[in-house]
Amino acid sequence: MPSDIKHPVLGTLSWKSDLSVWETKIELRSGCPIDLRLSNLFDSAPTNNIDKLLQGGVDLLDWARRTESACRERIADELLELHNDTWIPEGTTPMGRAEFIKRISPNGLVRDTDGSGYFYWADGDMFAGHWIEVRFGKDQTISQVGLAG
Repeated sequence: MPSDIKHPVLGTLSWKSDLSVWETKIELRSGCPIDLRLSNLFDSAPTNNIDKLLQGGVDLLDWARRTESACRERIADELLELHNDTWIPEGTTPMGRAEFIKRISPNGLVRDTDGSGYFYWADGDMFAGHWIEVRFGKDQTISQVGLAG
């Protein structure tokens, strides 16, 4: 098993052989820790192309920091109506956009080997504990928002 990697931006990354990922916990912004996972090919050595993999992690973290607010808006665009139509507790008032956006919180980033991945969000107890999953392409363009888990 490879030893941990200490990186100046990403912190200490640990190899998780069962998932074939390098993993760390890092602050997206002050007071907002998230899990960051960088996937490696299952049939390659953990340190294969490690410099490229780590730079991809730095780029992804930078993207997530820059687009957190836009992701919140996109999640609200896609899921607020679903919440108010389907998931809202019986007898309660539909939730407004500002409250919805305030309740969700980022909690994870996963970068696949091709550069695409997932930006995960906690649901703020609005979808029975399901994660909110923001899928993005290798160009970091959001392709889909949905529930997972």
